[in-house]
Amino acid sequence: MKHGKFIRNGIFAVALTTLAAGTAYAWPGGGGFDGHGPQHASCRHHGGGMHRFMAGLNLTDKQRDEIFKIRYEQKPVVREKMKALFEIRRSLRDATLADHYDAKHVKTLADKQAKLNAELIVMRSDTMHRIYSVLNPAQKKQLEEIRKQRAERFAERHSGKPGMPGIGGPGGGPGGYMNQ
Repeated sequence: MKHGKFIRNGIFAVALTTLAAGTAYAWPGGGGFDGHGPQHASCRHHGGGMHRFMAGLNLTDKQRDEIFKIRYEQKPVVREKMKALFEIRRSLRDATLADHYDAKHVKTLADKQAKLNAELIVMRSDTMHRIYSVLNPAQKKQLEEIRKQRAERFAERHSGKPGMPGIGGPGGGPGGYMNQ
């Protein structure tokens, strides 16, 4: 019986790792779940990452008001989608640990999760595009500079780590498939 528990715990650990890895990059902000629940994750959807970029752009009061409106008008919809996403994850965990494993049910849940993740990504992109359209040309140029600097710092921190496209690992670096 101890052997069965060991196998079940191993399957549970693999399932959690797979779910975490698969959904971390689908989080609106691309950074993964921070442990605070759907209400905080949905804040990222509304430009939490972009908000940091906005700090040095000298926005006018009118621009701030417009960005505030854009960031928060989708909040109830995103919150409901995030609740559904957490419920699907809970169901996936339960299905993975069930005495009778139903692959079709797991596939259905995984498809639902993928659909919700895609909807959240599209909503985030729409929100960020709308915010970007509020900026004047000088602010857009400054924002692009900030993004470049951030990407360079990221590349420096992650240089040579396997699997990082463009900065080492499979597919990355000079001549890799990501650079063709």
